Amino acid sequence: MSLSAGDLGNETRGNVVSGIELAVAALVIREEDVLLIKRGNAPSKGKWTLPGGRVLPGEPLAKAVARELHEETDLLSASVGKLLDVTEWIGTEHHFVICDFRVFVFPDQSLRAGDDADDARWVSRADLSQYLLTSGLTAWLAAHWEDGLEGEVPGRFA
Repeated sequence: MSLSAGDLGNETRGNVVSGIELAVAALVIREEDVLLIKRGNAPSKGKWTLPGGRVLPGEPLAKAVARELHEETDLLSASVGKLLDVTEWIGTEHHFVICDFRVFVFPDQSLRAGDDADDARWVSRADLSQYLLTSGLTAWLAAHWEDGLEGEVPGRFA
C-alpha cells in the first residue's frame, strides 16, 4: 500500500478545501484491455481514468466501488477483489484518499457511459499513450497491471 500524492504530481497549492474525502477506484482488466472512463466533471474533467468516485456515508468500500463502476459504465461487477493500493489526490478544491480495488465484471455486458462519465471504453495497453490520462495513471497502471491479472473471479461480495 502506498500513499503517493507526490508521485501523482499533485501538490498542495494555496488553500485547500478543508476535509478529506474517501473515494474508490476500480481496476478492471479484460485480456489486454483496461476499462477507462472520460471524466465529465472536475476534478480532471476531460481526462481518462479508472471508474470510481466518492464513498457514501456508511457505505462499505466493496459496495461503493461496485456502485461507482455501475453508475459510470453500466457494468455489473461479478466481485470486488483485493485492495491494490491507496493513493491521494490533492488539489486546490479537493483532497481525496482513493482506495484502488481489482474488480471483476460479468462477461458479455454492454459498456455505456453514465453519471459523470462522458465516455467509457476498453483501452488496450498498447494504446494507452493515445489517451490524455489523469496525472500519474500511466505509471500506476504499469506498477499494478500484473496485479489486475492475478487470480480467478472470486465469489461475489456480500
